[in-house]
Amino acid sequence: PGQFVRVSLKGAVRTNAVTVPQRAVLESPQGKYVYVVGAGNKAEPRPVQVGEWAGDDWIIQSGLKAGDRVIVDGVARIFAPGSPVQVAEPRKESEKK
Repeated sequence: PGQFVRVSLKGAVRTNAVTVPQRAVLESPQGKYVYVVGAGNKAEPRPVQVGEWAGDDWIIQSGLKAGDRVIVDGVARIFAPGSPVQVAEPRKESEKK
């Protein structure tokens, strides 16, 4: 979530692209957004501009920066902005299966 990666698309290379899993990006009448972990471990909506897909991720053109903690799992349980969230450390690639 909110990490920098190198992405190659149709012959173009984007260095330091911010990507998030597609399931983290929500849509409202105002546009696309994600929830980030804000002060006091509260959910805060953050408007984002998305670009192309890179595998299972969206490339985020604007709205996020490195270090932002994007809520990926449990988004459906956020009832309103400011809802408390429990932060878990992301699993390492070697632990994912």
